[in-house]
Amino acid sequence: MTNDTTQTYWETLLATALVGTERRGSLPPAPGGPLGMLLSQLPTADVAGNLLSAAAATAFYQRAGAVQPTLGEDSVPPCELDDLPLCSPRAGEHLATMLSGTEEVVLPEWLELLAKAGQRVHNQHLPSLLNLGQSRIGLRSLLLPALGKRGRWLAAQNPAWEYASVQTGDGRPETGVSKTDVQNQTDNVAESPIANLQPLISTWETGSRAARLSLLRQLRAMQPELARSTLASTWAREKANERAEFLTTFAEGLSLDDEPFLEAALDDRSKEVRATAADLLSRLPDSGLAQRMVARALPLLTWHPASPANLLRLKSAKPAQIDVTLPDEADKAAQRDGIELKPPHTSMGERAWWLQQIIGRTPPDIWCAAWNADPATLVQAQLPKEWRGLLLQAWADAAIRYRAQPWIEALFEVALNNDRDINPGTLFAALPAARQEARLLEVLAAQPGPLHQKHPAFGLLNSYMQPWSEPLASLVLAGLHAYLDKIDDKNARLDWQFRDFLEDSARFIPPHMADAAAAAIPERVRQWSFWGDAIERYERLLHFRRDMLKEFAQ
Repeated sequence: MTNDTTQTYWETLLATALVGTERRGSLPPAPGGPLGMLLSQLPTADVAGNLLSAAAATAFYQRAGAVQPTLGEDSVPPCELDDLPLCSPRAGEHLATMLSGTEEVVLPEWLELLAKAGQRVHNQHLPSLLNLGQSRIGLRSLLLPALGKRGRWLAAQNPAWEYASVQTGDGRPETGVSKTDVQNQTDNVAESPIANLQPLISTWETGSRAARLSLLRQLRAMQPELARSTLASTWAREKANERAEFLTTFAEGLSLDDEPFLEAALDDRSKEVRATAADLLSRLPDSGLAQRMVARALPLLTWHPASPANLLRLKSAKPAQIDVTLPDEADKAAQRDGIELKPPHTSMGERAWWLQQIIGRTPPDIWCAAWNADPATLVQAQLPKEWRGLLLQAWADAAIRYRAQPWIEALFEVALNNDRDINPGTLFAALPAARQEARLLEVLAAQPGPLHQKHPAFGLLNSYMQPWSEPLASLVLAGLHAYLDKIDDKNARLDWQFRDFLEDSARFIPPHMADAAAAAIPERVRQWSFWGDAIERYERLLHFRRDMLKEFAQ
């Protein structure tokens, strides 16, 4: 029987079904051949049942013997064999637990351990990890090395996962361009931004926004000049919001070599692009923008060094003092350099807002050079009461922006002394990790006793998002125990911040101290209904993390 005959009979069956067997009274005549012989055996009484049976037999007959299509040259190529070993089955169980939503807070640490071990995840976890990376952009840099070749191959099959198909943990894009390949193109950058790198060109010119952004980030880490030239090659035709997003990648490997490109971006038609370029240039103390800020800032502050009393005490000693002059205007040139006209809230005047921005974008070491004084002396100087908070905050902004560590240390010391004009947390976060722990040890040793919300170390510990040393953990656990031993059930119900801190601390306590950390909880506190679930999660996370770290230590 020909396909045309079978198709015609199938369409007649459909028409009969649409109008109903009661109106037709009988089925259409059966075709010849094997299908007709089969249909002739149907009982004549049940017309409706025969219709369903005939439809099923005809559909099956149409599919029988069909030749499957062959895969063409454009089919998906098979995945290459992975050169990274799988993590242990037990480590995989830990990952499955975290992906299910339990103990997920330690997933970043697990991914870091996996990368250090040079291992990859089991294949069954790849879709869940890729979905997680799709929604949690901040996790991608840790997630990518864990995928292996199979994970990157899988990501290439789903547009939603494309972010993971162009970058690998070993510095090799999925396009096949290695770090060495990119570095070899340095001499050709001036002539062609991506010369002889056809796979890279294809990704940059035709890839999705996520793929292009991921590629640009990788190039900035490997070869900033090539990244800059690559972006320059298509800059004029990029959308405004994409130009701004691409420009943020310049924070990696930022140098004065980027200045001409960023200076040109200060004249971009997009406000977001202009603001991004100004922010980047104001991180380079030797940039033209930084020096223009210096010229604006110097006339605004006047230094009066300390003067001692004379021998006859006819003149009393005077402390060092700084006078403040507000800027008269924020002209077009200042606006081009990123100075915004309108303050963020109505309680601040426009001229005060301009002052804060100018000082906050001026390299702070310029004040040391101009006044021959160190940062500690300057931040302790007498300031006009109405401008004290503004000036200290502006100096803090500048210290963090230009990574001026002596200034950060000096301002942090001021903030620790209960000075409410500046936030110690942001300054603390800008310190190197070793200095952060050292300062925490100092603060905890200086003020032993209950660790509560008003303790100066409490907020700093919430910013110290890395494993604690044994000395630090011992001091924290002693303070934690002292606090819980002191409060009662009624006060505990009001302390939501400490309840959260209790659970978070389990992420950073050394694994060999897990039992000691659990023992730091007084028995009477375990009976409180308000604290019961929090303590349970705290202890569970302590032991889960201990087992997780132990698996990678073997």
